[in-house]
Amino acid sequence: MTSRNPATFDELMAWCSKTAEHWELRDGYDVPEEADDLDRWRRGEPGPDPYRDNFRPMVAAAVARGVAFRRLRVVSMPATEYVRYEYDTTGHILDSGEQVRWIKRPDVVGLVPANDLWVFDGRFVHWGFFDPANRFTGARIDDDTSTADVIRNAFDSVWSQATPHADFEIG
Repeated sequence: MTSRNPATFDELMAWCSKTAEHWELRDGYDVPEEADDLDRWRRGEPGPDPYRDNFRPMVAAAVARGVAFRRLRVVSMPATEYVRYEYDTTGHILDSGEQVRWIKRPDVVGLVPANDLWVFDGRFVHWGFFDPANRFTGARIDDDTSTADVIRNAFDSVWSQATPHADFEIG
């Protein structure tokens, strides 16, 4: 990579060398690429892997070079259909080396950012924006380390309270 700052999510994934931390804060996502997998899951068919095409190989490559991936899912209860789908398909991303923890929304009041985001190596924040129908509308990358520090401190606090995927009961 050149000396310029990463400008896309894929560049951030390739750039990071230590940590990638992801806040997932929505109870649903309208992801067109997942529609077929979601329908298969609804029918009870085995094996939908929403991460197979692009994301899982990126995570596996980063983990192989020593990057620690942590995903924190903040969810409402009772769980929405989409959250149940995420829960049931999380094993695929765990197989790539990512750690996933879950926490119920009331347990993090005051500690959660307003938008889904990633923090890479404690330096870059990749904000994800969604419309009211859960459709992704865009992203922004910030390199303000003071913002990244605040988010990482909150992440670490919530992470320590959250339940590892294998122990979380979706309800």
